[in-house]
Amino acid sequence: MTYTKQEVMARSGLPDRTIRNYIRRGLLPRPVGYGLAAEYDEDHMVRAVTIGRLRAEGIHIDAIADQIAGWKTSQFKRFVARTNPEQPEEPAPAPTPVASVPARAPASAPVPAPAASAPTHSDEALLGEPVERASLRTPKGHEAITQAALPEAPRWRIYSLLSGMALMVDDSAAPVVQRIAAEILAKYGGH
Repeated sequence: MTYTKQEVMARSGLPDRTIRNYIRRGLLPRPVGYGLAAEYDEDHMVRAVTIGRLRAEGIHIDAIADQIAGWKTSQFKRFVARTNPEQPEEPAPAPTPVASVPARAPASAPVPAPAASAPTHSDEALLGEPVERASLRTPKGHEAITQAALPEAPRWRIYSLLSGMALMVDDSAAPVVQRIAAEILAKYGGH
């Protein structure tokens, strides 16, 4: 089956310019043809949808490139099927008494930031991209184990300091850690 660029853009959520950038970077293969006559196949579609969904989770494109390096089309298809938001709706369960169910956020919900006072200038520096466990590197020649349910883990933010160097900060870190991270970013970050 072939697709137009507009169809790839609609399903992946990626704009035209981003798709062209990912083709230049080698994350997406080149289409057959040029301009409005360009044709995209199933491989293009599942790759673009995978990248779009990972970017929507806040994972940096370099981490995505590392994660999907060496994936075959079947791996992209499994990822897309597993993360497909178009699930059939189930009837709502009967309400349970609030006292018998401990309050807990769903595993996919973002972890709220620790309560803090009004943001200061140094807090503004701590706006890096969140990184999920899925962005961890997989050794060459090995497929990432993505089918296993992982326990809830700390949520990290990665801040680029210099080319090839980053600072990782746990979202639930103590205020002193957040302050030190802000000082490091003020001195070395933002490049």
